[in-house]
Amino acid sequence: GERFDHCLLGEPTNPQRLGDMIKIGRRGSLTGAITVEGVQGHVGYPHLARNPIDGMVRLLAALKADPFDKGTEHFDATNLEVTTLDVGNPATNVIPGAARAVFNVRFNDIWTPQTLGAEIDRRLREAAGNEVTYRLDLEPTNAVAFLTPPDDFTGFVQDAIEAQTGIRPQLSTTGGTSDARFIKSYCPVVEFGLVGQTMHKVDEHVAIADLEGLTDQVINEVDFRPAHELQAHRIDEDNRIALLQHDVVAAGLFLDKIVFILESRAAAAGDRNAQHRALSFLGQNPRYALGGAIGQHYLGRGEGGVGHVHFRAVSLCHNGQA
Repeated sequence: GERFDHCLLGEPTNPQRLGDMIKIGRRGSLTGAITVEGVQGHVGYPHLARNPIDGMVRLLAALKADPFDKGTEHFDATNLEVTTLDVGNPATNVIPGAARAVFNVRFNDIWTPQTLGAEIDRRLREAAGNEVTYRLDLEPTNAVAFLTPPDDFTGFVQDAIEAQTGIRPQLSTTGGTSDARFIKSYCPVVEFGLVGQTMHKVDEHVAIADLEGLTDQVINEVDFRPAHELQAHRIDEDNRIALLQHDVVAAGLFLDKIVFILESRAAAAGDRNAQHRALSFLGQNPRYALGGAIGQHYLGRGEGGVGHVHFRAVSLCHNGQA
């Protein structure tokens, strides 16, 4: 099957402007529900009832009282938020029979879902004692904290973005989960995409200028550094051409495969035919049979038009499949 070297995911990552931030990892996510059982009754006869809200407040306070941790080198502190609190009681003179709360935890790489679940359970048991009857239900999760450590890969993505936007992007693991969690087990993955300021709001939107800037300036013309700096595979035995092959899954752009072919320093030093041979290699090598419509736009840099090769991907297909 296919084996990927690296992945660039088009998830919205920028807080204010295009170029602000690259995500090199994500916190995990764990959701749980607490149900506290009481005894329904009349407000005027509290001795004949047991209010579950009192017990729920006690349990939630225990979960929020102490920080789970102080964060790590690349991650913020683990954070628990109560997202719903319900009793299903429209009557103002009735003590409800049960209360239910749902919480979500965004956790860093100190925890796994299992160890975090055990810590939540411990806090609840200690707070409940023999006075609060409750049930804890933790939902299964596939969102586990992960990190792509800063290295040459993250560095040259930073360089490419800075060259196009004039901004050196910060490396971050903040925010919610993303599809990167499904890719991280197969290859190193980083995320860079649009500005995200309206996520999950009623008027969620993106600026057209940012969308055009991302596709025209960054994604379609990523200019990786010379091949041998990244331990590239040598294509041409006489070293006239050294091409770095990066199979990049651009899930955010709905592209099956983008292949970036890079020139070597030898080409940059004066091989005027290197760009043409690179394009020819892409078109003739059966492994990279790119069917469908493909727009090729390469820009020479330096003397005589010799420099890095760029590809503007209008529509890239792998083995004829979009």
